[in-house]
Amino acid sequence: MKDDFEMIIKHIAGNEDVNIYPISDMHVGAKEFIEGNWKAFKKKLQSEENSYIILNGDLMNNATRISVSNVYEDVMTPLQQREWLIDELNDIKGKILAVTSGNHERRNRDVDNHPIYDICRIIGIADVYREYMAFLKLRIGNTAGNGNRNPTYMLGMNHGAGGGGTSGAVINRNEKYSYYMEGLDGLFVGHTHKGMLSYPTRLVIDKHNNKITRQECAIISCNAWLNYGDYALGAMFGPCGNRQQKLMLSGNKKYMQTLY
Repeated sequence: MKDDFEMIIKHIAGNEDVNIYPISDMHVGAKEFIEGNWKAFKKKLQSEENSYIILNGDLMNNATRISVSNVYEDVMTPLQQREWLIDELNDIKGKILAVTSGNHERRNRDVDNHPIYDICRIIGIADVYREYMAFLKLRIGNTAGNGNRNPTYMLGMNHGAGGGGTSGAVINRNEKYSYYMEGLDGLFVGHTHKGMLSYPTRLVIDKHNNKITRQECAIISCNAWLNYGDYALGAMFGPCGNRQQKLMLSGNKKYMQTLY
């Protein structure tokens, strides 16, 4: 298993725009998981040549006897959840840029079991798996060419942590976290099931060239793939959105756009 601080470096040839869809909080195995939404999305993804995904944790519901989730309500066992993910991800593995685990998968850490890492190994993409945080350097176009016309993007992913009872709390936590990492163009966060976008901007001081510039970081808080019920009701959480988010990266100049 690779260290979280070992950067994932990807190169996409040509100067076409690139779409990245963040996938988080699927909770496969929960009865609330909307499998039909995934099937429709996967078909769309396969039809788009320059579209890719990142997988940002809680792909499995992974209920255990002592977890908050109720093991008796899941419609798949943890083994069946892993098998389902292997089958569904294997034929699109070439479109997976980076993978992390979430708190639901980490329920197994007391026995040194890493189910998402195991899935990545089985389908042959263990090199893009990181346990807690992934740093993805994505270069589009000619790697030896002019950087203005062949842009490089620095993206981060972390499943997330902490409560998200209000939208403001989620944005504040995510933006504060982004300030710890200079040079990020975008940050993907899951966990709260709240689909939101924010664009914190920081000043960058270049003492070598005597310049002060501004750098904007697009933060995407990911939606979940769940119907409303059970745990969310009992915890007095609201329903989550299900619309798929997308980050569009321009292929011929440094420009990003976040879309629904």
